[in-house]
Amino acid sequence: MSIPWNWDAMPKTPEEGEAKAREWALLATSKRCRVHRIPMKFYSSRTHCRFRCPKRGCNVEISEGIGSFFEECRLKMHIAIGLMYCFTGDWSYKDARHELRSRSDEAGSAELSPGTIAAWYLIFLHLFIHTEFIIVTI
Repeated sequence: MSIPWNWDAMPKTPEEGEAKAREWALLATSKRCRVHRIPMKFYSSRTHCRFRCPKRGCNVEISEGIGSFFEECRLKMHIAIGLMYCFTGDWSYKDARHELRSRSDEAGSAELSPGTIAAWYLIFLHLFIHTEFIIVTI
């Protein structure tokens, strides 16, 4: 299966970003309750997605990002995926900032600073060099 790797095919909303991250196996699609050792149920809301134990009285709840690359990510998923695309395309900070500004879903939301872009580029560089991460050529 060939995936069209171009800017227009990248997720444009947080919901699309989370769906693509699950599809590309960047986020967990299943988890097991640490208490009961049974599969947890997936619950999604507008603000976050979680896994919960289906056992009555069990309050175990785990964010879908725990244990993934995005565990400490404070950016919305579609912005983080967009930054990955910008990094692999060798885009300048200025170009990445300009293009990601158009992906912002909230009027008046804060722009990405060059420092944030630089920090994420450094994370991607470390990830791609020091692990066996497959880079798809653009």
